Amino acid sequence: MHPRSIAHVIGTLLLVIGTSMLLPLVTTFFYDENDFQPILISMLIVLALGAPLRFFNPIFLELTIRDAVVVTVFGWSIICGVSTLPFLLSGAIPSFTDAFFEMMSGYTTSGATILQDIESLDHGLLMWRSETHFIGGMGFLTLTMIFLPHGMSGANLFRSESSPGQVITRERFLPRNRDAMIWLWILYTIINGINILLLRLGGMNWFDSICHAFSTVATAGFSPKNASMAHYGNAYFDWVTIVFMMLGGVTFMLYYHMVKGHWKVVWENTELRWYLGISLFFCGMVSVILWNVEMYPGFWEALRHGTFQVVPY
Repeated sequence: MHPRSIAHVIGTLLLVIGTSMLLPLVTTFFYDENDFQPILISMLIVLALGAPLRFFNPIFLELTIRDAVVVTVFGWSIICGVSTLPFLLSGAIPSFTDAFFEMMSGYTTSGATILQDIESLDHGLLMWRSETHFIGGMGFLTLTMIFLPHGMSGANLFRSESSPGQVITRERFLPRNRDAMIWLWILYTIINGINILLLRLGGMNWFDSICHAFSTVATAGFSPKNASMAHYGNAYFDWVTIVFMMLGGVTFMLYYHMVKGHWKVVWENTELRWYLGISLFFCGMVSVILWNVEMYPGFWEALRHGTFQVVPY
């Protein structure tokens, strides 16, 4: 085990999370709300914790599997812990346990919440809450791999957070994992950006569009509205969300292969075929059932609501 290497990676994680707090900080400044100071203090604390761990612990050796497991276990706990600071310092969620649950739900893209009145939170806190989905959707450990010293692949770190199906393919995924992560995050960000623009074009405001896109592409569940998408009662928003939930459910490595022109790898991917087949089958079945019992006026309404309920699963 290499303690200094582990400290370096955890420090990098903290710097990534601290820097990520810039988005909610700018949001709360734009809306001129009271949470600017708590978010700013939280960001400074996280950066102050991360900087010495990264810069005073140079990393020269490739992380072993044991190192990667330690980073994963402690990294998740530490990141979820420090991410509670904006909620604790602002008093929006006074209980550490509740705030930790909310952040763990965000980073794991589970979407469960302890909040009773979501809309009572300031915009900055709602943005931070949704941003945990954006970070967790691709995995903050994979984001950390981008900032590893040049020449280190971080392959064991990638394996420690990924499911076997993501790591084992018919060919070795990529010879340079760091370059792979950069590509994946670019593609992930582009898909989020397109989702945001389509929601905005449909009439949703920028703030809600960003929050819902972060949640949708990550296949999560947080929303800035108590009633979630039902708040709008808009068929266009529902169909856009359905499409991007489907896109978000696909292994992002396949998008990389698409960009690189490796269409044979995509076409022969068994997971993708089963995913699309099962999704289409159950969407159709549930929609027909809803239409048959006349729960919604007309087949297209039943298809819309049935598909919206099935796709997240």
